[in-house]
Amino acid sequence: MRRLESDGILDTAHRVRFECGQIFRYAVATGRAERDPSADLKGALPPVKNGHHAAAPTDPKSVAPLLRAIDEFTGSFVVKCAMQLAPILFVRPGELRHAEWSEIDLEVRNMKSTFKLLLLMSCILLLPTSVLAGEISLSVAASLKEVINELSDNFAKKNSGVKFLKNYGASGQLAKQIESGAPADVFISANLEWMEYLKNKKLVDISSISNFTYNTLVFAGAPGKAATLQDLTKLERVAIGSPKSVPAGEYAMEAFKKAGIYKQLEKKLIMAKDVRECLMYAEREEVDGAFVYLTDALQAKKAKILFTVPQEFYSRVTYPMSLTVSGRQNKDAATFFAYLHGDEAKSTLTKYGFAIR
Repeated sequence: MRRLESDGILDTAHRVRFECGQIFRYAVATGRAERDPSADLKGALPPVKNGHHAAAPTDPKSVAPLLRAIDEFTGSFVVKCAMQLAPILFVRPGELRHAEWSEIDLEVRNMKSTFKLLLLMSCILLLPTSVLAGEISLSVAASLKEVINELSDNFAKKNSGVKFLKNYGASGQLAKQIESGAPADVFISANLEWMEYLKNKKLVDISSISNFTYNTLVFAGAPGKAATLQDLTKLERVAIGSPKSVPAGEYAMEAFKKAGIYKQLEKKLIMAKDVRECLMYAEREEVDGAFVYLTDALQAKKAKILFTVPQEFYSRVTYPMSLTVSGRQNKDAATFFAYLHGDEAKSTLTKYGFAIR
C-alpha cells in the first residue's frame, strides 16, 4: 500500500486495503484469524481527490486531436488497443474491460453502429496527411529502449514527416503480439529464439534478418550480497525475467543449470514480466538481487553490479533484428532499418554499453 501511495496511485491503494479487509473478515468468520488488521489502517492513506472528468468530445474537429493522441500512445499494446476501440464502440472503460466476445456481433450492423463508424472515418479524414504518412511501427526488446528512443529521434529530425510508434517489452510477448496481428514494421528481439519463432510463422522478411548488437548478463543488487553464482544459494529472493517470454530469464536459467544450482534456487526465484521490472525489484531492495543485462545495470540508481555471469554458463546475448512481412512494404521502415546498420547506430549502442561484435 505504501508503494502504491508513493507512486501516487491512491485509488488502487484504497481498493487494496478494502480487499485485504474482505479477506481478513472472511478469515475471522471461518476461524482462520482472530481479527481484521486492515481496520487499523483506516485513515492511514490520504483521501482520493475526485477531479472533474470532462465529457468526451463529439464534434469531429475536437475528436481528431484525441485520435491522434491515442495513435501516438507508446504504452502497453493491450491498453492502446482498448483506447482505439473506445471511440468506435462508445462504451464506458469498465464495460470495455469486461466485454465478452458473445456481446460483439461483427455480422449484424444497425444504423447506430454505422453512424459511429462514419463519425470515426470523418475524424480520420481530418487528420493532416503528414501525420498519416511516414509511420513506422517498432516492436523492440525492453533493454534497448534508450538506444532506440535516441536513434528514432535522430532519424525523425533528419526525415521530416516520419512518425514512430514504439512498443517495448519482453521479446516473447512482442513476438506473440505480432503473431496476433499487432502492427510492426521492425522487430528486434533479445535472443535468437523469438526471431526464429516469427521466421517459422512467415511473419518476418527472412532476407533482412541480421544481428543488431550483443549484451552481457550480470547480477545486480545491494553491495555484499553475492560475488559468484554459488553465492546465490545463500540468498532468500532472486529476481529473473520469466523464462517463458523474457530472454534474460532464459539466459539466467541456462546459467543456473550449467552451474548446478537450479534445484537450490528454484523456490527462491521471483519472476518479472521483463528485464526492466527485474531491475526495479533490485532497486527497491524487494529482492536480494536480480539478473539483468549489463546495459540495464549501468543505468541503475541504487543497485550495483555484483558480478558478471561467466560466458561459458550461458549462450551469448544476441539481438537479431528484421523487417516484418508488412514492414518490407514500408519505404520509411526500410530506410530506418538501413540506418540501424550504420555508424551512428553503432556509436549510440557503444555509448549505452552494448557490444558491436
